[in-house]
Amino acid sequence: MCFCHRNFPGSCYSGTDVYEWLPGGFFLLHRVKVTIGNVGTESTEIIGWNAKEQLFLVRSFDAFGNCEEYSMDLCSGFLSFRSTELRFRGAFSEDKQELSGIWEKDDGVGWYPQMEIRVIRR
Repeated sequence: MCFCHRNFPGSCYSGTDVYEWLPGGFFLLHRVKVTIGNVGTESTEIIGWNAKEQLFLVRSFDAFGNCEEYSMDLCSGFLSFRSTELRFRGAFSEDKQELSGIWEKDDGVGWYPQMEIRVIRR
């Protein structure tokens, strides 16, 4: 798959996303292993429902020591994530087998496109 990324113009990436329910069925574990350009990385996310806030929360931890918290919303076939510096908005295909969207980053002046993605379920 190819995508546009501000730090890796014209780069292609390959990787896997694996989802599994944690015991009890309240939290979803999301493992990511991806190579962008020549750089490989892994991350882990835990996704859960916050009843008080009435939204999904995502805690993300990557192989570089970064951790991020996002709010997540799924409405009418659109999926969105938002943190203080990053946001994503994407749409599912009609058959729900593909997700396409764009990640944007806030550089302190405004939001700029960081990465366009297309994920296909297999």
